[in-house]
Amino acid sequence: MASVGGIIMIMENNIRFNRQFGPASEDDYLNYKNDYGLDFCDATRETEVKIIRNANRMVKAATTLFPGHRTPRVLNYYLPEIVLSAPLSDQDRLNINRRETAIVAKKTVDAQKLIDKVPIVDCLEGFDDIIKRFHDSGVDATFSDKPFHEACGEWAGKRRVFWARSGFVDRLVVMGSILNSINLSLHFEDAFRPVGVQEGLFRRRLGWTKERYPDWSIDKVLEEAKSKTAVKPRLASHKAGAAADLRLRLDGAIVDFGHEYPDGGAIVYPLTPFITGAQCFNRQMLNIASQISGLTMYMGEDWHVSYGDNLASIDASGNFKPDYVAKYGPVKSFDPTTGVVVDVYSEDEMGKIFDY
Repeated sequence: MASVGGIIMIMENNIRFNRQFGPASEDDYLNYKNDYGLDFCDATRETEVKIIRNANRMVKAATTLFPGHRTPRVLNYYLPEIVLSAPLSDQDRLNINRRETAIVAKKTVDAQKLIDKVPIVDCLEGFDDIIKRFHDSGVDATFSDKPFHEACGEWAGKRRVFWARSGFVDRLVVMGSILNSINLSLHFEDAFRPVGVQEGLFRRRLGWTKERYPDWSIDKVLEEAKSKTAVKPRLASHKAGAAADLRLRLDGAIVDFGHEYPDGGAIVYPLTPFITGAQCFNRQMLNIASQISGLTMYMGEDWHVSYGDNLASIDASGNFKPDYVAKYGPVKSFDPTTGVVVDVYSEDEMGKIFDY
């Protein structure tokens, strides 16, 4: 084991595990305790061992089940030195979000400025039905039965459609399979968003943020909304068929990440300090499974996983790939019979802000 720049590196089975402690300092934790009345404790060695043990099991499953799959030789996991002694109450969560949300939102929107400049050269790869692929592959997963939100134009009230680009679905199948090997299964909340859905969900997020923080300026409200829901097609990975919102199930029940879907605020931030050891472990199973499968977790939300889009140029820790070129861009329509892409957004259309 070696410690470098606040990151502990552990070598095991030719995999380097990088433990990240997050941005919070000792002084920050003292302030959290005093400001919010929270109790913290040291993260246990048992939690870390459990994370690495299960990560190794998933690596082994990927190698066994998918012989041609290339598993990364470096895996990052987040486990702060100090964690919450008990889960947050609803009031705790509200108090924290009122003060911490704007800080996290700014970090994410600043990163989006880099993402916005990433070139997109769409390869026009077709779409696959995720539900069918998982069924045909014998991979256990569940899919949300909630209809599209009432703000989603002509899709309001209709059943969600679980489609994505074929190459992305290939990796989701790997991800679902290796999670099954540790008795977890994926729960899909959302995938491809047809025209009108992303636009409506941004308006919904804006409304939620105004309602929850009535004393905020419009600029502050917009920054939080943008950090959680894309404001234009270029940043909308769901429109590209390149993103899925995922949670985990254990014995049929959604595991505890410390919040609900699709919450806003500071708690959904992948590097939040406001989690228990158990919640951190649960989040890291999704995070590590995504890395093993060649996917990227969005730095602003702990449920959003993508592949081949411009968001994949920045990982959950905020590391940017300067020479990255996205191969999937926003799609207006595809043929649901063949999966063939029919219409895509022009360069000008990709940069147009949604009406709100």
